[in-house]
Amino acid sequence: MKQCIKCQETKPNEEFYADKSKRSIHGALRGRCKKCHYEQSRDCIKRHPEVAASRAREFYRKNKDKINLRRALRLKDPKQKSHITSLIFQRLYGITIEKRTEILVRQNGRCAICLAPESELKQPLNIDHCHASKKVRGLLCYNCNRALGLLRDSSDVCKRAALYLACGADITDTLVGQAEDAADAREDR
Repeated sequence: MKQCIKCQETKPNEEFYADKSKRSIHGALRGRCKKCHYEQSRDCIKRHPEVAASRAREFYRKNKDKINLRRALRLKDPKQKSHITSLIFQRLYGITIEKRTEILVRQNGRCAICLAPESELKQPLNIDHCHASKKVRGLLCYNCNRALGLLRDSSDVCKRAALYLACGADITDTLVGQAEDAADAREDR
């Protein structure tokens, strides 16, 4: 049992980190408990984000091989990979793996645009979302997702592209005129 110098609570030794600066003293523990140590670290990072970022980059540079090996091992373990994927889906898109599966079933296991089956693709279908609202729209293959991005997620641009593909060069002058009229209307607002 040891008393924390910050919160003054007496806690079991497992609640304290080892003090590596006192290597000569076997079993030496830090003065702050793990909880207080964590709070102090968070405060320091908030006060000095550039220093924290610099230290993180330096740590990664020195330990790149170990970090990448651990990452690779975690991704080989199906449970770890599933957990990591779940965290990524939740953080980036606000959905769970179950919700993605539900969307995939609703789309009959196919890309929402080109209808390519996920089973025939090299990669799983991408989660497509609106960048403004962050709302998930559906699942797309890599090419369709990339195409939407290149068309700036604009339904007007997509409609003009579809019209261009249907009619070819004959419609080009009309499309350019419509685009210029739309730009002028936006400027007048």
